[in-house]
Parts: sequence; C-alpha cells; structure tokens
Amino acid sequence: MAKGLKIDFSDIRDFEKKLRKEVVETENTLKIGLLKAVTLVQREAVNNTRAGVLYSDGVYEVGNLRRALTFDVPTSQYGRVFISKGLDYPKFVERGTRRMRAKPFLSPALTNNISKIKDILNTALAKTVTNLKK
Repeated sequence: MAKGLKIDFSDIRDFEKKLRKEVVETENTLKIGLLKAVTLVQREAVNNTRAGVLYSDGVYEVGNLRRALTFDVPTSQYGRVFISKGLDYPKFVERGTRRMRAKPFLSPALTNNISKIKDILNTALAKTVTNLKK
C-alpha cells in the first residue's frame, strides 16, 4: 500500500469552474442572437399587418392583431418562440379560412429575413466557438 500518495484535483476544479462559466456565456450569447433574430421578424410582421380598416374620417384602425404582436422566448424552451400570446385568431389571418382569404404577415417576415437571421445566428455561434477555444 502506498501510504504517502496524494492526488491534486485543483486543476480539475479550475477546469470545471471555467467550463461552467463558458456554458453560461454560451447560453447568453446564443439567447441574445435568438432575440435579435426574433425581433427582426416581429418588426416586419407588425409592418405587414397594415390590412386594417380605413374609416370615412381618414382614421386607419389596425386593431388587436398589430398591437398583440409581441414575442416571448421562454428560457426553458429555447427552440420555441411565442408570438401574439393570448390571441386565437392570428393563425386564421395568416392562413385564411374557408370564408376568408389568407393575409400572411408572419411567413413573409420570416422569409424576407432568413439571410439576416442566418448571419445573426452564425455570428453568435462564431463568438461562442472563439470563446471556447481560449
């Protein structure tokens, strides 16, 4: 039996602390990138909801849909984005019904910004990879 054997785990503890810090920084970087991308789409979707009612006195009323276009990215569900939470009818406006033609506002906003979204997320990922290489 080796009586005087002493093992130093301080390097492992330091590595664990650094790794935990990097994970938090990575999550924050990716979340910021996701929020930028979602904000970009949300702004254009709001602009696409101009199909309101023009009253005789010249007032243009766009209604609840435009006011309700907010977004939420829950921290527990990174892959999901909720837009216009609490309203039931945006999907009917987007896709139409048998009695109403579709008036897409969200899908064009996403399609028109896909290259910008890729750039935002690629930048966030590149920053993450650079930080991990340190």
